[in-house]
Amino acid sequence: GKAIIEYWRAIQAIEAAKSESPGATSELKESLLHAHLRVSEIYFHSNWSEDARSHLERAAQIDPDYPGVHLLRGKLLRDEGETALAVQELLTVLKKEPSNAEAHYYLGVLYQGAKQYKEAIAQYEKAVENDPELEKLPFESAPIGLQARLQLSRTYRRLIQDYQFTDRSLTAAEQAEVGKMEDKGIAVLEEAVRKDANYAEAKQELIGLLYGRAAALGRE
Repeated sequence: GKAIIEYWRAIQAIEAAKSESPGATSELKESLLHAHLRVSEIYFHSNWSEDARSHLERAAQIDPDYPGVHLLRGKLLRDEGETALAVQELLTVLKKEPSNAEAHYYLGVLYQGAKQYKEAIAQYEKAVENDPELEKLPFESAPIGLQARLQLSRTYRRLIQDYQFTDRSLTAAEQAEVGKMEDKGIAVLEEAVRKDANYAEAKQELIGLLYGRAAALGRE
């Protein structure tokens, strides 16, 4: 609430400065772009989609090619069920900023939801790679690098389930592949917990996987 009031004041002040000086500086335009994006993001996370879109379009009028505009539009489209359009927006971000961890992560989420698991894994790995410092972002429950590790493990688990739910016995090669994916799923969660011992979701997921591994060894 306090943040949005300050951004509103900033927008009004910048607009006033622009009217007094028609040849607005690039710094003023950049500040106005930033303010509209932040207001849009606050509205988005408050589930006020129409207001979020309104400020997003004002930001787009200032710089339609700005990666942050495409990133937030991709999130809005994802929440509206427009998966294909959301993917295109996130791909546009990555064309301009190939190392954007947030775009890689949300693209992975979209691929995972579409059951394109190999594509999702590739994007989550890119998200992990491009967030080595585990940057804290506003509104995110955990750094992107940690969330990507959690979803990476879940994607491996989903692939394993596809093998397990077949109505035939697995070949030796398939059993070996399942074992590798189990190892990878455990390893990425162990890494997440090492990096942040307070990341409860990763801990809970890891405990579940280890119990599953223990039960399997017990049966063997």
